Amino acid sequence: MNPERAYPFLKPLLQPFHKARRKTLGLVIAAITTCGQARSFAIATTLSTWLGTRLDSAVNRFYRLLRNSHIDYLQFATHWIDLLARRPDRKVLLAVDWTEWHHDLRLLVAAMVTGKRAIPVFTQGWRKMVSSRSQNTRENTFLRHLGVYPV
Repeated sequence: MNPERAYPFLKPLLQPFHKARRKTLGLVIAAITTCGQARSFAIATTLSTWLGTRLDSAVNRFYRLLRNSHIDYLQFATHWIDLLARRPDRKVLLAVDWTEWHHDLRLLVAAMVTGKRAIPVFTQGWRKMVSSRSQNTRENTFLRHLGVYPV
C-alpha cells in the first residue's frame, strides 16, 4: 500500500519529515482513514494486513512512531493548518475548547471546522491543580504555538 498514491494530500502534508518517518506517518493516517477508528489495535490490524506482518510487529511500529522524539507533532499540526489555509476556495475556521479527560486531566483542543464536524489537529493537556498561570494565559500561549492569534 502506497498511502501517498491512495491519498494525494499526504505528499505535501508529510513533506517536512524524514523519508522513513513520512512512510510510517502516511501509513498510519491512511489506516485511520480506512478503518475509521483511532484505536491502536484497529490501526495496527490494518497496517499488518497491508504490510504482511504480524499484528504485534504492527503494534510495535505504531507505538515507536508515537514515542519518536524526532517527530514534532506541533510542526505537523501547524503545517497541516497552513496547507489548508492556503487554499483560495475556503477559509479555515479553527475551534478551540477545553475538555475534561478522566478525573484529573484537562485538555485544550484545537479543531478545524469542516462542514458540521470539527477535526482535532492539536491537543495540549494539563493536570487539574491550582496553578499560578491563568486559563487565558494557557489559551493564548496555545494559540501562539499554533501560529494562530485570537480575533
